[in-house]
Amino acid sequence: AFYQIEKPSAYTNASNVYVADGLERHRGIETSVYGSPIKDVRLIAGVSYINGELLNQSSAATNGNRPVGVPTFQYNLGAEYDIPWVPGLTLNARWIHTGREYANIANTASIPAWDRFDLGARYATQIYGKPTTFRVSVLNVTNKAYWSSVSSSNYLTLGAPRTVLLSMTTDF
Repeated sequence: AFYQIEKPSAYTNASNVYVADGLERHRGIETSVYGSPIKDVRLIAGVSYINGELLNQSSAATNGNRPVGVPTFQYNLGAEYDIPWVPGLTLNARWIHTGREYANIANTASIPAWDRFDLGARYATQIYGKPTTFRVSVLNVTNKAYWSSVSSSNYLTLGAPRTVLLSMTTDF
């Protein structure tokens, strides 16, 4: 997909007042692909390029700068593998990358690019004749500390530490 989005630019200024000033224009391209290249393996991947620009700002110094919280690149890759010798068992992995984001409209402060790796498994079976699935996921396997996003309201979001999730679903 190719796109162009324009919206009012709003941010917290040097006087700590949230103001609307000019426009943000986001032009970009994004694509995703998915499929099963070999038996029992499924892949999904996506990539986005975003050319964000501040326009018509009251300060000429910020015209043409990148908007707050808009990375240039984002991409992800996910894979699933059905274990052939254990029917119902599937392993999965995911890699997420988000590029550097500016934390102010002057583009003098930023959060670095970050990567996160997730692993998981699911087991689908029948219990008392009802389809049941057990899942385990480990998000942020490397337990990397990172800022996951920045807002024009002058706050940062801390990425979650290593997190283990367990669940079970069943039809009844």
